[in-house]
Amino acid sequence: MKVYIAASSKEFQRARSAMQAARDAGHEITHDWTQDLAAVGCAQGYNLPSDRRREIAERDLAAIRAADALWLLIPEGASAGAWSEWGFAWATCPLLIASGKPLEDAPLFTELADHCFRTDEIAANYLRRHGLDV
Repeated sequence: MKVYIAASSKEFQRARSAMQAARDAGHEITHDWTQDLAAVGCAQGYNLPSDRRREIAERDLAAIRAADALWLLIPEGASAGAWSEWGFAWATCPLLIASGKPLEDAPLFTELADHCFRTDEIAANYLRRHGLDV
């Protein structure tokens, strides 16, 4: 299955771990946006020219469009990008997974998930158990 991992850019190490867990379960990551962050050297991209920021955003949306599933790592703090990706995925992805907070503490829009898990590890185990048949 092709998976896009959405997360706060401030939590890119967490995103990298989730991407590796999905790969280990046999899934394909549609776009490793953490490599973009490493290349530009900033978490927010605010210091980039407008055309470069647009290019990165369009590449992320194309990767979401190509995904069979989006796995949202519910941000610990504010994140415009992760929630924008979640909303876009809600309209385009067949499977939505969210993880990272107890359900009673998670933001309202996580209720739209097909599967919501308290921890990233439980979500990764779900992907491992269900393999490519999800």
